[in-house]
Amino acid sequence: MGETAELAATLTAVIRLLTQGGEPAWAGRLQGILHRLLADDSVASQQAAASQQAAIREILALYQQGMGGFQDVVLQNRSGVLPEQRDLDVLRHRLFAAAREQLG
Repeated sequence: MGETAELAATLTAVIRLLTQGGEPAWAGRLQGILHRLLADDSVASQQAAASQQAAIREILALYQQGMGGFQDVVLQNRSGVLPEQRDLDVLRHRLFAAAREQLG
């Protein structure tokens, strides 16, 4: 699997967890980033590459936010923290590492 495909797969998994965990705003924001990451092949390759790089920078910027940012998202309901929170934590770490590696 290529680097962009791996990053997109991780991002897709995060989006799925956020959607299932009741965080549609975060899921929607990440869906927009995913769309830019998977720039349309019909677009000139230089423009697509620029769009992908911008999407990767957006991913990394999520980790620089203060209180209320992406790092603070907790999947929970009235009963407490959902078991999927562990998966989200693992995927957040994987997403950051993959984005950082791909940005070079």
